[in-house]
Amino acid sequence: AIKVLGARGLVEVIPGKGSFVTSLNTEAISLYMRLLVRARNASLLQFHEIRSSLEVAAAGFAAVRATMAELEKLRQMADEIEESLAADDQERFIAADVAFHAMLSDASHNPLFQAVLDPIMGTLADIRRLTYHIDGSPQHGQIYHRRILECIEQSDIEGAREAMRQHMDFVAEDIERSEEDMPIASDVASM
Repeated sequence: AIKVLGARGLVEVIPGKGSFVTSLNTEAISLYMRLLVRARNASLLQFHEIRSSLEVAAAGFAAVRATMAELEKLRQMADEIEESLAADDQERFIAADVAFHAMLSDASHNPLFQAVLDPIMGTLADIRRLTYHIDGSPQHGQIYHRRILECIEQSDIEGAREAMRQHMDFVAEDIERSEEDMPIASDVASM
């Protein structure tokens, strides 16, 4: 495990002195979280439960704190999601979906939401890859994105929270419908 962390630049091993944590960035924290969750045999659904509580709150704060520039970026990302769906471009869809959620976190104007949610975005991409091929899943997700955006544009705190809650409930159902609730990030095991 120390060799893996060393290869990823997360720790520095000094012979005779020990192993020391190097600088942590979002990517390093994301990898650490994925490894930690995998080591505890947590599932994507369990990980999603944590994500849900944070994103519902962030959506409510974004409804009253988002700037005009952030609203425009959210609109652009929602448009990008629709264009990726029309092109049936899975990776473009996933990138736009992750960007929408990351921008929503930024629009909360709470740096702690950003610090906690940013590392989660890698696992969000894992979830979308798993659920993308479920009939209607990406399209339904986009309906929720538009509802969330509409509530934020109207400064509707409770509406934004409820729209995000419904979106997160739908994603949880998709995870359950996918190839069973699998352990998180199976690709991490090969690291």
